[in-house]
Amino acid sequence: MVSPHLLCFSLLALSSSRPSPPGPDNDWHYHQVKAMDRSIRKICGQAILPSPTASAAHAINLASSDLLVVASHDASDPPKMVYATQAALDLWETDWDSFMDKTWPELTDSPTGKTSIFESSGWGSKFGCEG
Repeated sequence: MVSPHLLCFSLLALSSSRPSPPGPDNDWHYHQVKAMDRSIRKICGQAILPSPTASAAHAINLASSDLLVVASHDASDPPKMVYATQAALDLWETDWDSFMDKTWPELTDSPTGKTSIFESSGWGSKFGCEG
């Protein structure tokens, strides 16, 4: 079994409305993935799409990835989840609708009281990012 690569960013969504699952007719999804890709390229020098002009088909392929964990939330307080790849859904052992009902703190708070991986010092540097 191949371990998924972890890449979780608290990227802001383009809209605070509840997104529907990724698909060929979901224009919001395509624009959200492109916005995330631009941010990740700027912050880390990495990319989640093959190019800045990638097609909607590339965005759908990313969403179905079982190797790359990517999650995004909106700007509400607390931040509500608005995007997840299949690997992210698998990591949190949930489906799209249940994931979209979660907030970022609900996903990252450790039930054991230990610091989560997202709060661990230097976790982003493992993926080419500082912060």
